[in-house]
Amino acid sequence: MIQNYFLKRTVVTSFQKAESSSESEYVYDAGVYVLHMTSSQTAVASALSDRSIVSYDRETMQMKGVIPQAHKKQITDLTMLHDTTAVSSSEDGFVKLFDLRQNSASACCSCSLPKEEALSVSVGYDGALIAVGGNKGKLTFFDVRSSNSCQNVLGQYVDAHTLEVTKVRFMKENDRILASGSEDGLVCIYDTSQPAEESALRSILNVEAPLRNLNFFGPNNGGIVPGIWCLTGNETMSIWHWDAAQRMCDYGGDSIRHTLSSLVNQKCNTFGSIDYLVGCTWREQEQQLSLLAGSSSGNAGIFDVSNDGTFPTMSILSKGHMGCIRSYCWRQETTGLSNIYTGGEDARICEWSLQSPKESVTSSHYYQNHVDKRRV
Repeated sequence: MIQNYFLKRTVVTSFQKAESSSESEYVYDAGVYVLHMTSSQTAVASALSDRSIVSYDRETMQMKGVIPQAHKKQITDLTMLHDTTAVSSSEDGFVKLFDLRQNSASACCSCSLPKEEALSVSVGYDGALIAVGGNKGKLTFFDVRSSNSCQNVLGQYVDAHTLEVTKVRFMKENDRILASGSEDGLVCIYDTSQPAEESALRSILNVEAPLRNLNFFGPNNGGIVPGIWCLTGNETMSIWHWDAAQRMCDYGGDSIRHTLSSLVNQKCNTFGSIDYLVGCTWREQEQQLSLLAGSSSGNAGIFDVSNDGTFPTMSILSKGHMGCIRSYCWRQETTGLSNIYTGGEDARICEWSLQSPKESVTSSHYYQNHVDKRRV
């Protein structure tokens, strides 16, 4: 079965070529990439490879504001705190909170890891606490309820991981439960309401490959969701029952890309191959986990994931991007339809809708160049 997603709008975030920098090993010589995306009820925000954060109105995709040079080094993660505050982490060791309404490079709150790169950030306790994964295997916590309290480390977990903590995520349904994934191949689940790291550690999952992305999923059962999906740097995928530390399904190891490529090419023989996995989303209304995977040419497929290792339903996103898709965010609309926003190495953000072009807003292009609008 296949569903049709239509390209609704395209935004070009920048026409500027990235400047070379000797400070970071991640130099984007081909231009500016969209590295990370997040959204709230009113805004879609993106972190670019030129270290800026750009926000757009979610209804019109008109640019609302730009935070230039938000960090001194590459931005590693981006999330939202409430509706108007973006939270970013960076290789410069800082986590910063920006009020998107202010359109200023001055952060309203700034947290610094002690001699460590900040690789991932997540917000818990209804916006009061942030957890940060660092490149020395530690998880660091900050109280961000005021600009004074966020300057001091509230606590750290230091024993579970031996290598870089590449991803941290609080459970949305119960934001005292925290998952961390690392280059050491382990995913650790904590109950952060416990007073010490030893008592907080609930389970350890041995994924056996460096973790690149993860999050909780599943039906909400009294404030707890049972599953966690994991994507690795080896382009493999698995899902787990986190509390029991049991693997529910492994999706064929590194053969998953071949499997997905075969599925999409049965429906669209011009698609090409699936080259990488981007992330997963739990669709609450449908009670369904979906995987987004892409091709080097910029096409993408959305695959419904079953726990028997198959992908019964898929959608194709084509003719939107001209390079690899780096990030996305998925918003369920009040109409019951889903809108998807994807960002890629072509500096574009594409909005996709299940509505046909005749039913949706007329497709339009807002070419935004926040560095120099005279540049062609």
